[in-house]
Amino acid sequence: MIASTYHVPKDYDLYALIGYPLGHSFSATYFSQFFAEHGIRARYQAFELREASLMLELIQAHPRLRGINVTSPHKQAVLPLLDELTPLGQRVGAVNAIRVERRVGGEARLVGHNTDVEGFVDSLKSRLSTLAPEAEALILGTGGAARAVALGLEMLGIRYRYVSREPQTEEVLAYTDLKGEDLADRYHLIINATPVGMPPRQEELPPLSLEGIGEQHLCYDLIYNPSPTRWLSAVSERGARAMDGLEMLYLQAEAAWHFWQG
Repeated sequence: MIASTYHVPKDYDLYALIGYPLGHSFSATYFSQFFAEHGIRARYQAFELREASLMLELIQAHPRLRGINVTSPHKQAVLPLLDELTPLGQRVGAVNAIRVERRVGGEARLVGHNTDVEGFVDSLKSRLSTLAPEAEALILGTGGAARAVALGLEMLGIRYRYVSREPQTEEVLAYTDLKGEDLADRYHLIINATPVGMPPRQEELPPLSLEGIGEQHLCYDLIYNPSPTRWLSAVSERGARAMDGLEMLYLQAEAAWHFWQG
């Protein structure tokens, strides 16, 4: 059961973030400022849900809920709960934005979309000139965020490989497969799409060797809190260019707002 409901002022819409845990998220701050600056009669609230299925109770409990952001670990788990996926959501196989369309009688129709792809591509475009034309990418992780990154790299024409602790397919590398010369000569764009480095794991680093990382590298951590993560600090000490996920957060949030408005 939903532990508590959120009071929404009369004639105000509600937008929400769901995931677990959510102590690291800046989304509520971003949207609250956005609503205030644009005179939008709406509120934004984070709801920690241990299970994705509790989203349906949340929607039922808040009839003025119009849009939902979805974060780890629910980006794939919510898919069976949706009535429709946008083409981009289908291609990624994970969603981070849900539009709640209210029917006559209050029944909700749920449409899922993925704005992580847009946020990732737009944040990376201006930095591609720092990479060698033949540079390839490594995506650390294989979850919903990693899938969005992979599609973004495809759109940008960048070859990539996934990296995982326990590869399940031949297309996914193990961390132990990568040597210093691989990083030095081939994989110059590295994206951390795992929760490693995010609370409560902020003291951890992805188990990727730092050997071979240097000035030719662009290391992108999708985590924006804390910033820099320990991984970004470590690669920066070796001369790599580092970027966190804050710009991507803002860009995907703007895209989510447009999606919610239909």
